[in-house]
Amino acid sequence: MARPRLSFFPSDYAKFPPQVDADGNEGESSRGIKIVLDVTGGGATDEIDLGDLLGVQVLTNVQSIKIDNSGGANPVTVASVVVGDSIGVPSGYQYQGPFEFTINDNKLRVTRSDAGTLTVFLFNTPRPLACWPATAAAAAQVVIAPSSTATPANVAMTGASVQMFAANANRKVATIYNDGAATMYVQFGAAASSTSFIVALQPQSYYEMPQPIYIGAVNALAASGTARVMEQS
Repeated sequence: MARPRLSFFPSDYAKFPPQVDADGNEGESSRGIKIVLDVTGGGATDEIDLGDLLGVQVLTNVQSIKIDNSGGANPVTVASVVVGDSIGVPSGYQYQGPFEFTINDNKLRVTRSDAGTLTVFLFNTPRPLACWPATAAAAAQVVIAPSSTATPANVAMTGASVQMFAANANRKVATIYNDGAATMYVQFGAAASSTSFIVALQPQSYYEMPQPIYIGAVNALAASGTARVMEQS
């Protein structure tokens, strides 16, 4: 693998004043670096040593990252070796958000099924979490149309796994309210149990399935009570 190629943002040092700690000591100003990484592809994980790029000369700490996978044909995963932060970005998407290295963590692990380049921006200041489609093909996948059908139901909990929702390719929204006194364990695609679940709903609590919506069967288990469920399509 070729060494990562590095470029600086044009006005890093001119625009931002030095950071000052609680004792009034000046530190590193707000900076970001752009790194173009060569990805082997084929599902292999490349461990990329950034070496002195994250040393005192360039960036002494990393608090956030931007990953540009708009040119990738497959999802990419970027992870820090020591801290273990791991971020997956779909094909055609860009992501930014928190990402931390330790003082001695100067390596990235990058995994993607297709070979090519991946552009990564590293910042020494926090950035808000965001992920967005960066290509027309990716944007076409994000379609959340209004729903026209709402199907409410009450499902009795018996101490065994019961089905909340059958598989539904037209599902847009699904919600569950635990109207009982026992913890309710919810699982996607398989029987629910106290050791196999994606969310544990405490009594009188509410759950809304995240987007992009899962369209398979959903099951739940609770010792007693009733699940108030709603599916919109």
